[in-house]
Amino acid sequence: MKGIRNATLQRGSKRYTEEGRDNAAILVGDIRPEGKASSLRAFVKVCHNRAQLQAELVCSVIGRSLGVKIPEPFLVIIKPEAKPPIDENLPLLGFGTSAIAGHSFARLGNFADLHLALKDIDLVAAFDQLIANGDRHLGQIIYDGKDSWSIDHAQSFGGSTWDQLGLPSPEIDIINWLLERSDYGASLGVNEVARFALRKRTNKSFAPLVGKVEGLFHEAGLSRIIDEKSLRDLYTWIESRITHAVEQICQKIGLPDMGYAATSLKSSQSSQP
Repeated sequence: MKGIRNATLQRGSKRYTEEGRDNAAILVGDIRPEGKASSLRAFVKVCHNRAQLQAELVCSVIGRSLGVKIPEPFLVIIKPEAKPPIDENLPLLGFGTSAIAGHSFARLGNFADLHLALKDIDLVAAFDQLIANGDRHLGQIIYDGKDSWSIDHAQSFGGSTWDQLGLPSPEIDIINWLLERSDYGASLGVNEVARFALRKRTNKSFAPLVGKVEGLFHEAGLSRIIDEKSLRDLYTWIESRITHAVEQICQKIGLPDMGYAATSLKSSQSSQP
């Protein structure tokens, strides 16, 4: 997969009016990717602490490897000469994503049939459970008229700053908004075929991660951004989390657990229906 690239914020950025639960300043402006002569439009989150930045970087890598539509991520260097509209000591680092030409579902209105409007909603729900993201809502799903894009994963790994930067137990559970609070989750309660399909897709999607997360992180270039100990803690957490996430999804949708999620891709494909 394509690694996370460095980029530099250019002059002329503006402060975005919507801010997440983590209260991080969000800028919209141009960034210049390293080694490129031209700039591109992007949203840049000014992360207040290491955990927020690491969560965004790691979750982008994991999500994109699973096939979740997440805008291209960048590690953005914010220098004084960029003159950003923020009261922070510069230079500092931000998490950037290429701007998607669309609107959040929160702006479009609360869709009564969200599960019909969004492609791969089951994959996003499984992804949220894997990364322990209890902060999903309509403002974090962007619709471009064709596809939906998932954004803002700073509150993953159990929530705000991981209790002073310490990762929680891999067994931690969260309120999975898509499964438990949306009309998609409600539709699963009356559709047994969809429940089995979700369980099967979860296993099939997670299977390639088993024993491969460390390599995935290094391939994405996270080892040049995150210190060795923190990176090891993060990939160990994800590896341990996989089986717990599948068990929790099965509990939430009322199906028996099928065992360790990714014992093999073959076994997950042969599960019923």
